[in-house]
Amino acid sequence: MLFALKNAPIAFGLDISDTTVKIAQLRRSGRSFVAELIKEIIIPQGLVKNGEIQNVQQLASELTKLLSPFRKQLTDGVIASLPESKTFIQTIIIPKGNESTLPVQLAESLPEYLPLPLEEMYQDNAMISETNNNWQIVIGAAPKTIVDNYIQLLESMHLIPVALDIQAMAMARTLLPVKEPQYRTRAIIDIGRHHASLIVHDQNTIQFTMSLPISGDQITDNIAKELNLSSDQAEKAKIICGLDPNKCEGVLRTVLEGIIDNLVKKISEALDFYQDHFINSRDIEEIILTGGGAYLLNLDQVLSEILRVPTKLGDPWENTHITSFPNLKAPLQYSTVIGLALRGANGEETV
Repeated sequence: MLFALKNAPIAFGLDISDTTVKIAQLRRSGRSFVAELIKEIIIPQGLVKNGEIQNVQQLASELTKLLSPFRKQLTDGVIASLPESKTFIQTIIIPKGNESTLPVQLAESLPEYLPLPLEEMYQDNAMISETNNNWQIVIGAAPKTIVDNYIQLLESMHLIPVALDIQAMAMARTLLPVKEPQYRTRAIIDIGRHHASLIVHDQNTIQFTMSLPISGDQITDNIAKELNLSSDQAEKAKIICGLDPNKCEGVLRTVLEGIIDNLVKKISEALDFYQDHFINSRDIEEIILTGGGAYLLNLDQVLSEILRVPTKLGDPWENTHITSFPNLKAPLQYSTVIGLALRGANGEETV
């Protein structure tokens, strides 16, 4: 299990960003789940920057106050997500070239892949498959300073840190069907408020992730600037008009043409990279959109047409079989924290 810390019967999910904190707690009920709590809370500016905690004790004090109305509902165990931009996850192939064991071979191979020296990162790994010639391993890593600060934060809040999860894994757990007759090759595109990323998922595991040059705020700011609108007006225009050529005289599609063209170019490069650099790679069969930016009207249709890959909005309740849906304005903004809560409710022991 990647970044597992302590055992706990169940745990709630905690997703911290630069401006908000999201919490979710699910309870298993037969084959489905009950959403006991799911909330988003605004946090003061400056406590978190680009996913990095600026002052652990100050943030712990602030979060303790903000979460106090919900503490009786929440378990003590918590699974938190590490910031996507600070983590690394990739599936690699390690040849069985000599008599060395897997741990020895892994230690020799890791420096080639990690963005920082091995001594500066915590890493965890899990075997996906093994043949006579090689091992297929998914590795996850994060800087020790980031991980240590998150653990210190949770313990300062008198919580039990059960695990620290990589955001991409939490999203995949939420959005991709757990059981299929045959696993499909998919890409998840997460367009958050401050950044975006692409996740390639194939052979029932994450193959790699890549940052994308777009964000929800960038789209909103561009609309506001070009059309002389307030941020609130621009946000509404994204949802009402979007990229539909038949709405608002198609003006937003013209305004956002450069951003969308650049996004498509980077997605294409990422998919080509997967085809060219990964053994046994397959064509992407489907793209799933998530995050608040996914609600840009007609974005799914535009990407489908240009990339020639079926594209759709994700379903954050895909694997919960939930019957009573929480009243959320934009459920796809909660994909990460729902994935954390799923792991916490399942007591998940695998990646």
